[in-house]
Amino acid sequence: ITLPRELANLAYLAYINMDNCPLKDSLQSTYSEGIATMHTKLRAKDDRRKYKEKLMNKLCEWIYPSVDKYMLGEMVEQVFELLKGCDSAMLKKLYRDCHTIFPIKFEQVDPQSIKDKLNKVFEETKIREETNKIKIK
Repeated sequence: ITLPRELANLAYLAYINMDNCPLKDSLQSTYSEGIATMHTKLRAKDDRRKYKEKLMNKLCEWIYPSVDKYMLGEMVEQVFELLKGCDSAMLKKLYRDCHTIFPIKFEQVDPQSIKDKLNKVFEETKIREETNKIKIK
């Protein structure tokens, strides 16, 4: 059994009894860690789905409007496959800065280079934020 990621939207869910339910191994270990951990993991899965949809829409409408949606969908799937370990903040950065992360021409898209560029942009942002904190003090 798997759980719908939308359960993460139930902010006040304090208890769920799934004892003696046949759960997937990953869900079983998360369930044994408690409701807070399960909520966090489901929230991450839900965020991933939402950012994938948002990115697809933005790429279709603004970045690559003349490219076939099927080809864009395949490319987005490949990119998100490489970004499996990324948290919501990084996926949000990908969505917000996709105009600078993705190449101008669709033919030049390489999922690995997108991942590398995203990591670089994310690190630069973290450094900039740390520098701003120091300046404020």
